Amino acid sequence: MRTERLNYWRKGYMSEILKCLISYGFDTMGLYRIEAFTNVDAIQSISLLKKFGFNEEALEFT
Repeated sequence: MRTERLNYWRKGYMSEILKCLISYGFDTMGLYRIEAFTNVDAIQSISLLKKFGFNEEALEFT
């Protein structure tokens, strides 16, 4: 992994982005559902999504 990317980790940027995207999706676009996909090994991504109310519904292996 490139070290430049590490400078952006653990700063809360994705939390702020998700908050805005979820609000825009539900409030402005009138969506009734928002889905997210991530790698099953991406524990930090899964934790972040759960923090914002996402639920694990299924695992798909291809």
